[in-house]
Amino acid sequence: MLPRESSRRNSIAIAASAALGLLLAHVWLYRFLTDDAFISFRYARNLADGHGLVFNPGFERVEGYTNFLWVMILAAFDAIGIAAERIANLLSAACGVVIWWAVLRYCRERSDRPVWLVVLPLFLLAATRSFAVWCTSGLETKLYEMLVVVGALEALREIDAARAGGPE
Repeated sequence: MLPRESSRRNSIAIAASAALGLLLAHVWLYRFLTDDAFISFRYARNLADGHGLVFNPGFERVEGYTNFLWVMILAAFDAIGIAAERIANLLSAACGVVIWWAVLRYCRERSDRPVWLVVLPLFLLAATRSFAVWCTSGLETKLYEMLVVVGALEALREIDAARAGGPE
């Protein structure tokens, strides 16, 4: 690796670390658990306890959740003894960090860009209140966003690779 490349990588790593620290502090500042999340938590708990996907065991089965994958993930944690209300915000924050990492990866791969253009999107993401707020709440919001953003960035990478003349 050339000294200039090493310096560039170090600069990106330092700035990216600062942006991640800002994001995590911002998420911590706005952390909360919304009451709507407890609908999914209840379905997850009942599923983990062997009652199936029901809100009230022993009564009519009603699909009152809007987020099947999120309920399944929470139920899996509940089944191993980690209550949904304890893990949901951590999972959402982790999804926010995955989005942050996907943006870093995508921007870093544009090697012809100046360092500040690589890290600017990371700082903008970290400083955006709405992004930080919804990294918690207990809802499936950040999981959905992560799947969309990571999928879109991967599609863009594939398009770039095809334009460059072949697979990555």
